[in-house]
Amino acid sequence: MSRLVIPEKFEDQTKLLVKIDAKNTADGAGSVLTLFLNENSIDLSADKVASLAAQAYLEEQHVKEKLAENLLEQRDSIWVFPFKHVKEEFQFLKKLYPSNPMRISEWGAPVLVGGKIKYPNNIIEQTAILTLLKAKHDSYAAGTSPLDPFLTANNIDLDNDDDLKDKVILKHNDSVEASMAAEEATENRYLIFDPVLDHIYMIGQFLMKLFPNNTKKLGEWGFTVDNSPQKPKSRTSTLKLGTTKTLNGLVIGSQLENIGTVEVELYRGSTSTGTPVIITPGGTFGIAAKHSIVTIKNTSLLETAKVKTMTYKS
Repeated sequence: MSRLVIPEKFEDQTKLLVKIDAKNTADGAGSVLTLFLNENSIDLSADKVASLAAQAYLEEQHVKEKLAENLLEQRDSIWVFPFKHVKEEFQFLKKLYPSNPMRISEWGAPVLVGGKIKYPNNIIEQTAILTLLKAKHDSYAAGTSPLDPFLTANNIDLDNDDDLKDKVILKHNDSVEASMAAEEATENRYLIFDPVLDHIYMIGQFLMKLFPNNTKKLGEWGFTVDNSPQKPKSRTSTLKLGTTKTLNGLVIGSQLENIGTVEVELYRGSTSTGTPVIITPGGTFGIAAKHSIVTIKNTSLLETAKVKTMTYKS
């Protein structure tokens, strides 16, 4: 059975739109699409304008994503030495209180039973530890803090580390803001281009019906038709804790089913940006023309996730 293949990448989808419009324009009054376009209120010129606006949002998305990435790199670079100092300062305080290591919790150290310090992985939570440590240090009269000898001996300026901490937080917040802007740009692109993608799919399906015995003719409009006898297969995808996976070549009209025990997030396209669709255990999601490629994310940090799809890929 012949299968219409819609490009998965946005750039290829816009190129296909240009080819459809060019063929339709070249055929003039004799275009086989004229009646279909009129009956379905499809304006290819308006769709091309929309695709340009969507392209602008894609470029904005890429700019904001790169900005967010750079800001995180700057944040991490700034934080290296202040956090190194924090760890060294707590080790010194542990030696100062050998019979009662839990006392360093008074300085903000995340101490476990037995005296082991377990630092959080989250940088913002790490900065909060420095804030507590400095507050405890500043609570002593000048020159009387138990930490003073260590700071002096190692040329550590706690005020400078605190200033760097503020820069770290600022870089982090700016990165979050840039990431949110990237997601907004992604959503705006989908909002503008989804109707255009629907039109592309509708035109392709119309031409398939018009030339059922000569589907190669669709190539004149830029379409690709798969005439191989390949049958769709059921595929189960497993996602480890906190991971994402992009699924390609999904069968249009089929269902993506969450067969696991935890909910998953579904994003249109090949990245986990934008507003996701939440699929609860046992829930399904219908694969429309514009969803032949999706990205699934397992947000659980405790259990693996599983989804079942129909695909033309092995």
